[in-house]
Amino acid sequence: MWIRHGALEIDIPESWRDESALLFMAPPASSALPTANPLKAVGEALAVRFGLAAGRSAPEILAEQVALVRAVDPEMTVVAENNFKCGLGEGRLVEQQMRMGDQTIRQLMACVITGPVAVMATTSAGAAAFAGARPRLLSILRSLKVPA
Repeated sequence: MWIRHGALEIDIPESWRDESALLFMAPPASSALPTANPLKAVGEALAVRFGLAAGRSAPEILAEQVALVRAVDPEMTVVAENNFKCGLGEGRLVEQQMRMGDQTIRQLMACVITGPVAVMATTSAGAAAFAGARPRLLSILRSLKVPA
């Protein structure tokens, strides 16, 4: 199985399990409020993971991921679930909200199956800033593609 990130390509045995992940973080936003204690703003982020689909569909894989998040935060809520399309193909998208420490996070989690590989991409932002960030985060997810 060939994996590519930028110009890097790796040929790994088919029997190996892929646990690779890519993580990208937006620069931190500074607090514009004049307070004695700085506020910790939740920044925007993108995480991309690759794994073997093993005959599972995108909705099945997303359901497994949602269950994992719910195990960490039982109060987690699925806000919406829809079909999803990007340059890798068609899949499924879940929007969810959860608590991480003292912060409320909103995420867009997408899964697309391409050949034997399941591509899981998750964008996130603080819940307070999510409405303004959502179009940009969704655009990032839709930009996933394999170069020609």
